[in-house]
Amino acid sequence: MNGNPRMLILMTFATVLVVGGVAALATGSWWALVIPVALHAIGTFLVISGVFKRLDQGDKADPVTEARLEERRAHGAR
Repeated sequence: MNGNPRMLILMTFATVLVVGGVAALATGSWWALVIPVALHAIGTFLVISGVFKRLDQGDKADPVTEARLEERRAHGAR
């Protein structure tokens, strides 16, 4: 796998938080309802913040394309 799998890590961590919250609900304690809701909110925040960070990074041009653009600029400057 090439690149940095930050998005996958964020989504996996958020899923673990939510599943842990569901397991807390399975205990039958009503007071534990606050814990899964908070965990879900944290997981949602992490995923959404990861998505927005990824969107802010933008696309990177292919190295071959960058070389062609540099060549055109060099020929155009003459």
